Amino acid sequence: MPSLSAQLEVEVRTGLEAHIKALDQSIKEADAAMAAQLASDPEWARRLALLRSIPGIGPITARALLAGLPELGKLNRKSIAALTGLVPLNRDSGCMRGRRTTWGGRAEVRTALYMSSRQPSAPTRPPAPSTRA
Repeated sequence: MPSLSAQLEVEVRTGLEAHIKALDQSIKEADAAMAAQLASDPEWARRLALLRSIPGIGPITARALLAGLPELGKLNRKSIAALTGLVPLNRDSGCMRGRRTTWGGRAEVRTALYMSSRQPSAPTRPPAPSTRA
């Protein structure tokens, strides 16, 4: 007879797996609805295709940029970089020359750009099998 902790572990694992499966299905449905919405408007479809033509920009990053930066294509590159918080801002006052730091801007856009920049540097080999059973 299995112990109580083993039974609970099986029940919890089964419940979590069902929950993850439901969340995955919800994500797929949201992605399909988003793709249909973008495809239905020629201007959004054109902008999406233009973003996807950039190496390293996949469907998720392109959608994040379209949603988070509606000004994209209407402002110059310096303004867009400032909106995303990618421009080093100075902290000068009088004779003091402060540090230049990047901060502020639209965090969701900056995060999407950061994650897409990390993808090409990800290892190509499959991850090691988990040691947990």
